[in-house]
Amino acid sequence: MSLNDDQVWNLANSIIRCRAIKNRAVILCEGKVDPIPDGSKLRKSPGSYRQQEFDDSKFYRKCLPRYLQREYCPQFFNCGSQASVIKVFHQLLEIHNLDPSNSNLSTDKLFSLVDLDLGRQPVNKYVFPDIESIYRNIYHSDFEKLNLSGHQIYTTGLIHKEAYFILPELEREVFNEFLEKFPKLQHSGQPFNLKVIYQTLIHSIGDDPRIRENFGIVKQRIQRYLSPEELIDLDPRMLQVILEQRFEACTNQHSLDSEEGRSLLIKAVLVITKVKDLAWNQITDGDDYPLDAKVIRDQLTLNIAEYFSRNHESLRDFHIMEILKFIAEQSRS
Repeated sequence: MSLNDDQVWNLANSIIRCRAIKNRAVILCEGKVDPIPDGSKLRKSPGSYRQQEFDDSKFYRKCLPRYLQREYCPQFFNCGSQASVIKVFHQLLEIHNLDPSNSNLSTDKLFSLVDLDLGRQPVNKYVFPDIESIYRNIYHSDFEKLNLSGHQIYTTGLIHKEAYFILPELEREVFNEFLEKFPKLQHSGQPFNLKVIYQTLIHSIGDDPRIRENFGIVKQRIQRYLSPEELIDLDPRMLQVILEQRFEACTNQHSLDSEEGRSLLIKAVLVITKVKDLAWNQITDGDDYPLDAKVIRDQLTLNIAEYFSRNHESLRDFHIMEILKFIAEQSRS
């Protein structure tokens, strides 16, 4: 959902007047918002713009450790598409600077968290020119140690937040328990199987127009995984074949949660493939009297968020947790 200029201004103006943000971190994120009225009908509570579904803002809040949910909880706001989030971010700064006395915003506590996606989304009037540059600076060497200082606009380390929903450890920690309640859970009309989902993502690479159009970015991202020799003359079809072979060898010799399996997924598959469309949005209830697919996915999302929250000290590769904890800790004063 992309917002037009009037909608961006109205939403930013509503956020900046919201008392709940006073002395708190504000985190703008992607997600649907209700139709935004014009200035003459402006609602004072930006919370009234949030839909009732389990959206990005609710997911991020539920991911926080309990102590941060209670005491130093940032205020999250859905702002539409990736581009709209960036527009609202700049609009908030502009409105605040025009009239600081009527603003509840602390500009040093304003942040955005957007999906990495695939492409070069520009970011005007910022220290980095686009989202890809921000990503490379935060995750500059590897995924083990993030460079979080000096940023107000953050990006996920994987292509979408939904890519974190299919991390291999969640099969054991979340999906198996969920399957006890919903034993006919399906993906693309077939019994739910995380291994098959990974295969589907890898098989999509050669024919994905996004990957073909942005293959220079793809090669930069996967250079953590492939050797310099493998990157020479690489094309999408060759990349698919390489990853298919690596996946088969890995699953024959190791578990998907092994170092080899995680490296393949985190450094290659889940940073370039269309996880949201091809994996997450294809999960449905295969029961004879099925629940709405959105209801099923929302319940799964809640279970995943609660798992991340409970295990915040021992998580691997859930970069969002590091970002949220860093923002909350930096914004205490």
